Amino acid sequence: MESAFPASRVALISAMTDSLAPIKAAFAEHWPEAHLASVVDESLETDRARGDYAGPSFEARLRALAEYAASLEVGAVLFTCSAFAGEIGAVRAASALPVRRPDEALLARATERGEPVCILITFEPTRRALDLQLDELRRARPGLPPVRVEVVPGALAALRAGKGDRHDELIAARAAAASEPTLALGQYSMTRAAAAVAARAGRAPLSGPACAVAELRATLGARTRRPA
Repeated sequence: MESAFPASRVALISAMTDSLAPIKAAFAEHWPEAHLASVVDESLETDRARGDYAGPSFEARLRALAEYAASLEVGAVLFTCSAFAGEIGAVRAASALPVRRPDEALLARATERGEPVCILITFEPTRRALDLQLDELRRARPGLPPVRVEVVPGALAALRAGKGDRHDELIAARAAAASEPTLALGQYSMTRAAAAVAARAGRAPLSGPACAVAELRATLGARTRRPA
């Protein structure tokens, strides 16, 4: 029986509610025809941040969420939580659906220019996830430009405290001090700071949501187009 949903139905799996608004806004702007299904487990982020976490493996937890998402008859799964690159890679290897890490399209876009890149993040575990993906890129694309990952202290705490403007100001200040010609915001929750970064640093940063939606539209949209 043919699915009632088109290939453009995408599952969003998130570990922070702050990641949802930016990715939904990116879909609304760049691919409004897409159908979205959201799955959120905020305990993933808090457990990842705990040094003493001893619960079920994150791979098993993400796999269970992806299996649930697949039951919704989606055409692809997009994780919006940037601190789980290794686990998402394992989920992808076991899935029949296209599974995307949140930052892979961003990293491809940022490095294709061949210029040094500064990626700003606000959650320290994201650094390990980015390092893993950058190592993969370097193996696939020798000669990758230099990429520096920098944590913005205090920004995530400000966002959690409801001080969004302070969050944006801290990120913009770090961006303005970066010498790299290419700037990227390494977490979906940071997208809200893009305008402040552009104004303070004098160049617009790349953001994960816009890059991810563009890549998914190119991949899944092709499936929905039939020859005339």
